[in-house]
Formats: sequence, structure tokens, C-alpha cells
Amino acid sequence: RIHIVASVNHLNAHLMWDAEQQDRFNWLWKNATTFKPMRTEMANKSIMTNGTAATTSYGTTHVLNSLTPHHVQLLKLLAEHQLKLEEENKSKSRNRKEN
Repeated sequence: RIHIVASVNHLNAHLMWDAEQQDRFNWLWKNATTFKPMRTEMANKSIMTNGTAATTSYGTTHVLNSLTPHHVQLLKLLAEHQLKLEEENKSKSRNRKEN
């Protein structure tokens, strides 16, 4: 089983996958509209869309810096939970190989 936490900022994001794909992926959609003016939302668009490692890193840093303390805490909890599950799965896999 694969777990992914992601966000998308596009009006028609729900159209990227057909109904069958959406069912298979079992997406959980949450609307997190900021209601900020689009010029504020897109201020760093030209920097973030280049695709190089440096700009991708900058874009990620920009997004992470824009999170509220509550969202940072939530993201850390999700990451810790995911790492714990990964470790548990590795441990189970090792136990199966030993038996």
C-alpha cells in the first residue's frame, strides 16, 4: 500500500484523472482555498516552474515557509507516522524471512 500527501493548485485538477482512475487511487480531496488574490498566489510562479533542482528546491522551501505553525506540526506528524509504518513493514518483512 502506498500513501501520498500532495497538493495541487489548479482549478481543473479534478479533471486530470477519469472516474475509474479516481476510484482506483481513492483520493481524499480537501478544498484549502486561501481566498488570496491570484497575483499573490502566483508571485513565485516563474521561479517555481523552471523545473531545475535548484528552483524546485526553492519552490519547496517557499511552500514550506508559507505554512502556518499548525500545518507544520501536522505535516511532521504525518511524516513521523509514515516513517513508523515503513519501519513496521520492514520489521514484519524481516520476521517473515527469518521464519
